[in-house]
Amino acid sequence: KDLRQLTNRVISVKLSPAQTNMEIKRYGDLLSSYERMMVNVGNTRPTKRQDVGLSDLQFSRPVAGLSGPSLIERTREMVRELKSVDVPIIATGGISNLSDVYNLKTDGADLFGMATSLVFNPFIVVEFNKRF
Repeated sequence: KDLRQLTNRVISVKLSPAQTNMEIKRYGDLLSSYERMMVNVGNTRPTKRQDVGLSDLQFSRPVAGLSGPSLIERTREMVRELKSVDVPIIATGGISNLSDVYNLKTDGADLFGMATSLVFNPFIVVEFNKRF
């Protein structure tokens, strides 16, 4: 509320995949009560090193952000939770192919971010744009 009073620019709020669906829906409803808001859902998921098979010697931090294709289902779930909310949705997290983009668009996403995919293929956005 206070930030909205300081600017008329678009404000984007990032919601974590670690949040519950109830929290995501509640934030979406809150954001839709203000003008010029958008929401970014997905991105990395906090993950313990042992959950991905790493030892203390391989990775010194106990928790880090997991990224990549394993996140796509949670990203889709988050987008579907917000589909009925009147706020533009940016989907990030796990997008690795054109099918992911199409499914997220069908689920209700307006924009898409795919940083991990760009690491593996810097031309993936150009390829998507030619086929979309």
